[in-house]
Amino acid sequence: MSPLYSDPSYWLLGSTVALVLLVISSYRSYRKSLQLVYGTPGIRSLISLIQPAIFVIPAGKIPFTNFWGTPGPSYWARRKYEAFNDAEQDIISAVSADFSSPMYFIADADVAQEIMANRHRFVKPVELYDVLNLFGHNVLGTEGEQWRVHRKIAAPSFTEGNNRLVYEETVVALDGLFEIWGSGETVDINNFAEVTFAVRRCVLEHECPIDAQMSSLL
Repeated sequence: MSPLYSDPSYWLLGSTVALVLLVISSYRSYRKSLQLVYGTPGIRSLISLIQPAIFVIPAGKIPFTNFWGTPGPSYWARRKYEAFNDAEQDIISAVSADFSSPMYFIADADVAQEIMANRHRFVKPVELYDVLNLFGHNVLGTEGEQWRVHRKIAAPSFTEGNNRLVYEETVVALDGLFEIWGSGETVDINNFAEVTFAVRRCVLEHECPIDAQMSSLL
């Protein structure tokens, strides 16, 4: 090995240069993303809301700024509508410094309906739905002609009557769940997946008493 490559200072210099280039590139990408959202206020962070890293890095803001290091895995569960209140509008943007594409989040039913009704103008980013294609392509993970094929197959199961029935049964199941939980500020659940599974069973079985499903989980 060349003496140059065995010199620690060589590796330190190389690492420093690489880090500086990464920071510069990240900053330029962040500035470009800000331009793409045309100044729309919203969430600013080092790591995007769609990156897996948010599930392992604790949420927190950079001191003395409104800039998030990472929003954390339960950002919307924690903040709910606060992000929209902070921006004083129902459409906000999310821009990060990790080279992810900027995003918009919407809390306006009319705008959401406009987007859903104009599939050609607002194309779904199917790459974000790859995890749902575990057992093959489906109506959620496709677009264009392939989406139309899957929609034609799935549409008969999603009629207005079926949707209303699922909604009503879900309300009944959750009302029963909240009654079991009572008015306490916290409820200890070891595995919340079991709760959602119990609710799903009650919705599908229509007359399933929620307390029968939940008694073994509390």
